[in-house]
Amino acid sequence: MTRRRKFLVVLLVGWGVGCSDGQPVPGELDVFLVTPNQIESAAVVELLGVVDRIQSAPSGAVFSEVVDGRTRIAVLMRGAGQVWFRVFVPDVKNPPEFRILEVADGANAIRPDLEGYRLQFEPVRR
Repeated sequence: MTRRRKFLVVLLVGWGVGCSDGQPVPGELDVFLVTPNQIESAAVVELLGVVDRIQSAPSGAVFSEVVDGRTRIAVLMRGAGQVWFRVFVPDVKNPPEFRILEVADGANAIRPDLEGYRLQFEPVRR
């Protein structure tokens, strides 16, 4: 193989590998409510984009409804602490956009201010 041909093969292989990085990776994401407070007991969030399935944490329950292309999710934990759930999405590299609509504190009282709250998405590793 000539030097030019080897260079072309290496270039094409590198280009192919680089292009494969842009492919969607379907999978699961754990979604954690990040809070400026110590503990919470529930949250209502809205995810924008495709969500294939939603699963509750072992210590909680989730209820969901799709409205106008948005998935509204109510997450209720059995005890106060970390609020989280799992979603199955078409691409774990691009988590859905979100809005936090309501949060309940450890005594189930609605928080009056949602400043400082956000969702953190972490790919599930098996």
